[in-house]
Amino acid sequence: MRELIRISRRSLIAGACGTASVGLLGGMKWPWSSDGRDSDPPPKGAKEPFRFLSPDSVWNLPIGRGARFASDADPATRQIRALDGTLDLAEDAWTVALWHARESDPMQTVVVNAGPTGRNDRIRIHIPADAAASPPPYRPGESDSHMSVVSPDGRLIHEFIGMHKVGVRTWGAGCYVPMPVDGSGIEHMTGFEIADFRIAGMLGFGSTRAYGGSSTAGLIVSGELEQGIDHMLACAAHIDMLTSPWVWPATRDDWHDNYPNNGGSAKVSLGMMFAIPPEVDLKDMKLGRREYHVLRAMQTHGLMVVDRGGRNWSIYMDYTARAEARRFDVDAISRVMSKHLARITNITPATPKGGD
Repeated sequence: MRELIRISRRSLIAGACGTASVGLLGGMKWPWSSDGRDSDPPPKGAKEPFRFLSPDSVWNLPIGRGARFASDADPATRQIRALDGTLDLAEDAWTVALWHARESDPMQTVVVNAGPTGRNDRIRIHIPADAAASPPPYRPGESDSHMSVVSPDGRLIHEFIGMHKVGVRTWGAGCYVPMPVDGSGIEHMTGFEIADFRIAGMLGFGSTRAYGGSSTAGLIVSGELEQGIDHMLACAAHIDMLTSPWVWPATRDDWHDNYPNNGGSAKVSLGMMFAIPPEVDLKDMKLGRREYHVLRAMQTHGLMVVDRGGRNWSIYMDYTARAEARRFDVDAISRVMSKHLARITNITPATPKGGD
């Protein structure tokens, strides 16, 4: 699951929304770190990098000054610190392949199974000719085959799960969410019923992440390991540590029957946010540049549990940018998380990142 396999460089060099938004979705490097550590000066004439979601989305808000951190004895904190089954930065089968479409890319048809009309629903969108979902090919229980495609105008991220090619310009998918780029990225659906859909045009069996929100939100994307991460990270929890029900900002989970230790020893719920307290001095630790940026994001913006993993923990990275994680020191991240990561106890809609 840890193997990083090279695919087309198209996703690493494609621009997004013209020159004003090539940062996150393209391969350009930006000085995103706000603390000045090892940051290169921006290129002459460089513009602000593309940002997913609205500035006041929980994914983009920094940890509040009023955030309260759980003690070392907190059960959920203890379980995430233990990191049983080890930690992965990127997984092939369960992460998201992110692509940016251009007007010149072919119009392709996606057949979404089990749509709300009770029959296969079809959409037609621009998809790069060489686009691929995260491998292996979709097999229930073995892979999710996530794929996200940013529309040529930069207004929508077309999110899919169970995405697989069935023809030259035809795909099949289990779920489709047209996520507004400037939206909140959360509360796409509540529960599992078709009537609970929140986003117009949403098709299939549910949201593209188990927590009921965006699967693109929280991804570490191209350039961020080198230049810094200015958003919250998305995490998949060890399945034996997950319990139901969820907590806000999650609006659903995978149902308690899918959690072996639900109601027993498991103490982590979808929607829980964890962070490294601000008093922890990461600069004083012997960390590489990329490892520092991941931990710094956990400190400034936090980490949210959005899905169940296998018997391990994962921080999601854009599959098409995974080559940038080669020789990444996951053990260095694990050591700091195991000592300092703590649950934020006052996350509510009124205090979405712990308050001001």
